[in-house]
Amino acid sequence: MRADSAPRLRRRGIGTLPAARGDGGARVGVAGAGLAQVLDLLAELVATKLEERIAPTPAVSPQPLLDRKKLAEALGCSLPTVDKLTREGLPHLRVGDSPRYELDRAIEHLRARGAVDGG
Repeated sequence: MRADSAPRLRRRGIGTLPAARGDGGARVGVAGAGLAQVLDLLAELVATKLEERIAPTPAVSPQPLLDRKKLAEALGCSLPTVDKLTREGLPHLRVGDSPRYELDRAIEHLRARGAVDGG
């Protein structure tokens, strides 16, 4: 490895390699380390970066989408009221021609309008 390899790695956005331990326990940079040490350090750095990128993310269970009837039941109102609220901006998604609602978003919207008490 050439002495100017470390700056080249930094220019490519790879970052710097941690210094390796040389003889006598002194810390030496990439340029002073043996090829085997540099490869070991590089492998460790790559493994760490891969672990960070592919770490499992916590599973989020999506909230079920409710049709008009289920939303009316959940809110304790009639279908015409759900239709009126939808026309007035109640957040919904379209699945084909049918509106679908997320209960939490619907309640949040109604609370923002002052239509639902805080309880």
